[in-house]
Order: sequence, then C-alpha cells, then structure tokens
Amino acid sequence: MKKNKRPVIVITGPTGSGKTALSHKLGQSLPIEIINADIGSFYQPMTIGTAKPDWRNEVVPHHMFDILNEPGSFDVAQYRTRCFELIQEIEARGNYPVIVGGSMFYIHSLFFPPRDSASQSCKQKIKGSWEQLKQLDPERAATIEPSDPYRIQRAIEIYQKTGQKPSTLQPKFCLPDREFHIIFVERDREELLERINKRTQIMVQEGWVEEVRALLGTPWQIFIERKKLIGYNEIVKFLSDDACHDIVAHDALVEAIQKRTRAYAKRQGTFRRRMRKMITREQENLGSKTIQLHELNLTLSDLDLYISSLKQSLLHEG
Repeated sequence: MKKNKRPVIVITGPTGSGKTALSHKLGQSLPIEIINADIGSFYQPMTIGTAKPDWRNEVVPHHMFDILNEPGSFDVAQYRTRCFELIQEIEARGNYPVIVGGSMFYIHSLFFPPRDSASQSCKQKIKGSWEQLKQLDPERAATIEPSDPYRIQRAIEIYQKTGQKPSTLQPKFCLPDREFHIIFVERDREELLERINKRTQIMVQEGWVEEVRALLGTPWQIFIERKKLIGYNEIVKFLSDDACHDIVAHDALVEAIQKRTRAYAKRQGTFRRRMRKMITREQENLGSKTIQLHELNLTLSDLDLYISSLKQSLLHEG
C-alpha cells in the first residue's frame, strides 16, 4: 500500500443482512464517509422500497444517493469512475471511504473493470429474447434472468457488434493501489429469511404502496415495469387490479415481494462466493494481499468486538 493512502472498507452481503447497521456502528468508532453501492438508492423517488437511509440528516456524510431524478441507468463504468473519484476526495479530508451495498456487480467492477461496452456505442438498438441469447451464448444466458430484458439486450448487442460471445469478454483483474477490506456480511439462513419477511411487511406498513402509487402514469412506471424492480413491479401490478383493496390481494402482494426478495438474496450469495474465489485466485497469482477478505456472520459474531478489532487493524495500516 502506498503511503498516505487510507484503506477502503467495503461492506456487502445479501439484502436484509444488516449492512447499513454495521456501517452506522463503524461510523461511531472511525471518521468515515459512506459511498452507496445499492442500485435502488440511486433513484430519487424510490425510498421506502429500497430501504434508503435518511442520508441527508445523517452525521456521517453519504454519497451517491438520489443521483438519478429521471429514469435511466448508471452503468458499472460510470460507477467505478465516480467511486474512485470519491475515494480520493474522502481520503483528502482525512476520512475512511466505506462502500456499502448489495449490488454486487458494482462492487465487482472495482476490481474487475468492465471492458468496452458495445451496447453504449451501438446506435441500432437490437431487440432479442433470452432464448435467442441462449442460442448465441448459453454460458452468458445462464447468468441472466429471463425476466431481465436490459441485460439480455445488452449481451446480444455485444455479440452483434464484436462477433464474440459476451461470456468470453471477461474483465481483467485490476489490483488496487491501496488496501481494501471487503466485509461479506451474512446471517444464518433462517434468521436472514425471517428478517427479509419482516422487513417487507414493515415497508408496506410504512407506505410503500403509496410511494409507488405516486409514480403511476409517469415515466417511472414504464421504467419500473421494464426493469422489473423487486417490489415496485409487483405493487404496480397490484394497483392495476380492481381487487387491490381486498385483504387477500394485499397479503398475496406481500408474499410475492417476500418470495422475490428471498430469491434475490440467494443470487447475491452466489455472486459473493464467485467474486471471493476470483479475487483470491487473482491475488494468489500475483502474490498480493492488498485486498483483505472478511466473513462476518452477524448471527454469531460480537459486533462491538469485531469493530474494535477492525479499527485497530485500520489504524495500524492507515
């Protein structure tokens, strides 16, 4: 690690595992600034359903929240560039950058920069189905949900522009020029599922349906339906149903969101394990320990003891 460069902390893990609470606890012990790595928190009108913190009123400075006030995408290349800019700015203020979120593809991009994005420069938009992608590139299709039209189209565009299978265009590992501590937060399975179920109920009670209702008939509704955003898409369908005031329909809505969220948490776990293996392998090949990987099970761990130990390690390094 180069002198005067403070270590960067990354807190990631499945939805509902306690990442935000951990970052708040860490902020009580160290001078930190938080960088968002949850895609839902980019969108200004989406708050309840994204579990967005009240970041404007937090003592700890927060960055990259509510950065999109119109429907649109913020790709991994844009995220990576802005994230490293913020890391330097935070470091110049004498604070520790802490990246917090569960959108693993953004965190992955910090160490595996995206290669040329054909879809951004391709003028002719190409429409295609998951079945078409499966014929072109079965390996890439296996990593994309059939209900994700944006990523399906992007993969097909890359194939059309380059003539190469997207699965062969893997980003190369880029060793950062400072220490990174990646904390993979987890909980025992039953506790995590219970937390997801309970959190969904609380979000609905706090006005999630009303939040979505305010977006109906706006470009945000089209965006929600196209991106199939978890919970938001289900609520849009719920509100279009004449029986939406029926208690049975309401309970079915909550159960549908819980089910999709649990499935998402499972995919996050799969991505985490794959990313951990990739980073470990690449560092072993380089003989480096620049990126420190931590596993933190909040079901079993003493959080105060863990933070005390991490603090001592960071102060020693930075």
